[in-house]
Amino acid sequence: RIKVVKMIPPPPLPSENLLPHDPNAMYGPAGQVAPGQAMRYVVEFENEGEGTAFGVYVTDVFDPNLEDANLTVKDFQLVDWATSAETPTILPYRYDPQSRTLTVLAGDFGPRKGGRFTIELRLKGDAPTGTVVSNHATVYFPTVLEETRTNSIVSVIPFPTQTTYAGFTNVRYSDHALLQAAVTGQGKLLSGKEIVFTIDQSSLVLQTDTIGIAQRVLRVESSPGQYPIQARFPGDGYYY
Repeated sequence: RIKVVKMIPPPPLPSENLLPHDPNAMYGPAGQVAPGQAMRYVVEFENEGEGTAFGVYVTDVFDPNLEDANLTVKDFQLVDWATSAETPTILPYRYDPQSRTLTVLAGDFGPRKGGRFTIELRLKGDAPTGTVVSNHATVYFPTVLEETRTNSIVSVIPFPTQTTYAGFTNVRYSDHALLQAAVTGQGKLLSGKEIVFTIDQSSLVLQTDTIGIAQRVLRVESSPGQYPIQARFPGDGYYY
């Protein structure tokens, strides 16, 4: 006998890359996005050397699917990474629409010093399903002829998926119920996808197998009554 567990809301789709601290890093809308969505990226940089880094600058070459007409660069901070102390500032920058390159002139930084700033654009409203947008920044330390690339933020507009339910549609208290559903994307059954089955106020999360089907037989232990069964695929941020 399997008891139906109490409903647990599925985790939200990832909207930010939450990564361990890196001296040069980017944070942004990783995972599933939609056409016309605002895209906010935060860039952090740090001088890890023992001497002063002179003339540090940061570049970001924007993906063609990012609309740059309303580009905003803001929230400049000088950061002492040793103490986490932050000081608001204004850093000069320039943007070349031909090469789609943003250049932020950060300045000179001693050991464990650096900064942070925010870039705001918008995903093009006519970007089709299946579009993949990748963005990263590069930090340049000219005096030591060094450049360091940040991690990449990868965002996708997923192809639509369809959830097909083939199990029992209604169930009564103490009945045994067959839960069975599949997720289809671009005409193919998708394996390894989590489907949420709901009965009354309880839910069970099952993963589609190698064939592309999630199924289980269980006994219902909700309060006496008759309940509909529903199945849904909340999405996982990938495109298919």
